[in-house]
Amino acid sequence: MIKNIIFDFGKVLVDYDFDRFFAMLRDENPHHEAFDEFMRLVLDSNTYQALDKGERPFAEYVAMYKQQYPHCADLIDAFDTRFQEIVTNEIPDMRSVLIALKQHGYRVLGLSNWSTKVYDTMQRFAIFDLIEDRVLSCEEHLLKPDAAIYRRALQRFGIEADETVFVDDRKENAVGAEAVGIHGITFTGAAPLRQELAALGVEI
Repeated sequence: MIKNIIFDFGKVLVDYDFDRFFAMLRDENPHHEAFDEFMRLVLDSNTYQALDKGERPFAEYVAMYKQQYPHCADLIDAFDTRFQEIVTNEIPDMRSVLIALKQHGYRVLGLSNWSTKVYDTMQRFAIFDLIEDRVLSCEEHLLKPDAAIYRRALQRFGIEADETVFVDDRKENAVGAEAVGIHGITFTGAAPLRQELAALGVEI
């Protein structure tokens, strides 16, 4: 019997648009000679993994990148101070999904790879008020799909894997949850999610 639904944040509860943000920066800085270098930095998977893992404060990473890429310093500052412009809105109908789950007595929880910028996001969007508890990569210094972060979540929440569903927009993260015994769902929208939860016997 499913008792707990754990949600990823980005592209599941809230949407983001890096392409739009970077296009806006480019429009604002059309003659910036270092823009391509900046893009290589911020789009590098190692950069995002470091920021999400949070082994140093975000500000220290910003200072380090500015020292390593001095010609990009103003663009790196913009990425830091204007990060919230990347997060655009709540995913349609997902607030009603969470409300319905809670009304049926399910625990609604969170597990996300996100830098400490997540705290600003959580303050902006009311959907996060529906999350009972969360495990974040920047707090645990672990990243999905590492099995350790799923086990940390099970321990933190005091729940059993076979009574839990994890919802993530990335298939590899849903598969990572399945590797520790959690039911994984790859998110493609609120309507398909309702169907997949119902197929697991979840009332919604």
